[in-house]
Amino acid sequence: NQRGGKGKGKSKSKKKDAQSSRRSCDGKGIFKIQLAALPPGMEDAPTPMLLYNSDRTAKTFLHPPSSADDEDDDGDYFKIRKMINDNG
Repeated sequence: NQRGGKGKGKSKSKKKDAQSSRRSCDGKGIFKIQLAALPPGMEDAPTPMLLYNSDRTAKTFLHPPSSADDEDDDGDYFKIRKMINDNG
């Protein structure tokens, strides 16, 4: 092994497989949402948010509604964005 540890690559993959199968059995997992860093003065511009699980085997985007009106926001884009901006 080039990193100096014998068998570490194999144990990592087995551990990852065990975690993946455990998540698929109980339907739970940790997901993260990432906002794009915008230049100063453009922080309020609605941009897509990246949603992914902890090992990044599942990824999707949360897109802003076609208008800035909250009534068109059936996916709660503005609610999620506000929560992230307010709480980090």
